[in-house]
Amino acid sequence: MRQQPPGQTYEVPARFWEECAKVRPQLVGIAARHTAGSGQAEDIVHDALLRAAHFSELDLDRLHPFLVTVVKRLCVDEARRRSTATRAHSHTKLDPLADADPAELTCDKAEADWVASTLARLTAYERELVGLVADGHPHSDIARMLGTTPRATQTAIHRVRGKIKSWAQ
Repeated sequence: MRQQPPGQTYEVPARFWEECAKVRPQLVGIAARHTAGSGQAEDIVHDALLRAAHFSELDLDRLHPFLVTVVKRLCVDEARRRSTATRAHSHTKLDPLADADPAELTCDKAEADWVASTLARLTAYERELVGLVADGHPHSDIARMLGTTPRATQTAIHRVRGKIKSWAQ
């Protein structure tokens, strides 16, 4: 079985396309079991049929096993591509922070250092308040957790914010 050289045209017999039409549903089923979706299965079968059409001396009595083999191999190739892409996207060294400006990173670190030193200057109660607010708890839940009233909690959070603002100036 020889594949035709590029640039040369070859008349594909009508019987070839008739046989392809008969086995196509089975090929789509095989591809669908081995790929992520039916659209991808359709593409793989289409590719397999086009590849088979390029073989000028293909024995049409053996077309079905040939196409099954081609479809399975194309499914394996697709699975390898997907696996490689997944590993490449999840690999930290292959996904550098392209948008990260070194000046921004330096400022972020300096800000984080300042916040850490500021939190250390707060009392344990104030740090707990800041932590609960940062976790997204509403004032009523914080009051219930700490055994105070919602108004007392609002006042305490307001004072902590004022204290931190005064240190930032």
